[in-house]
Amino acid sequence: MKLDDPMKNPPAKAKVQMYVAVLVAMFGAAMFGFDQGNFGNVQAFESFRQEWCVGRYGDEQSCSDEGSLKNDNWNDFVTWAASLITFGAAAGAIAAGPPLTYQLGRRPCIQIGGLVCFVGCIMASYTSFQSL
Repeated sequence: MKLDDPMKNPPAKAKVQMYVAVLVAMFGAAMFGFDQGNFGNVQAFESFRQEWCVGRYGDEQSCSDEGSLKNDNWNDFVTWAASLITFGAAAGAIAAGPPLTYQLGRRPCIQIGGLVCFVGCIMASYTSFQSL
């Protein structure tokens, strides 16, 4: 008898839990993409440049719509900030993922990741209250 005999080892059937897990993973990837896109869009907001650029990386003129394109200090800051979103997510996953998964198992690890994401969203929402 062969080891891959379909009568002895029937193929696994998809369950609802599998579809839910795939859906959650897809939403996680989409949320990361939305976060990247939001940071990309917010860079063009006048209020963002006023808050983060003026006084730190330039003056009113060098942080304006036209001036910010030629402001190397500001462009370096924005590039690093966008890169750190990706590198921070990767470093956190590499550092925390394997130990948590090994000690707690796959499901609690995914739940902890969801909780961290939820808390981060709440914190980001809270800090934006009363702000344009």
